[in-house]
Amino acid sequence: MNKARRKEIQKIIKDIENLVHSILSEEQVAFDNMPENLQGSWRGTESEDAQGSLESAIDALEEAIACLEEII
Repeated sequence: MNKARRKEIQKIIKDIENLVHSILSEEQVAFDNMPENLQGSWRGTESEDAQGSLESAIDALEEAIACLEEII
């Protein structure tokens, strides 16, 4: 693998990590800013589910990133 492709993979890794972490952070802030009665509602549950899914995605991405880092 040449230097240009390795550099491209490194950029993609950073972009994906930043994007997913940013979305998770925004969802956590949105949930925290909800009134307590809404946190226990369907909307709050949906937000918590989304956060859980994003955390699972981050775990899966970390595994994929480890594989990519082996080739760079």
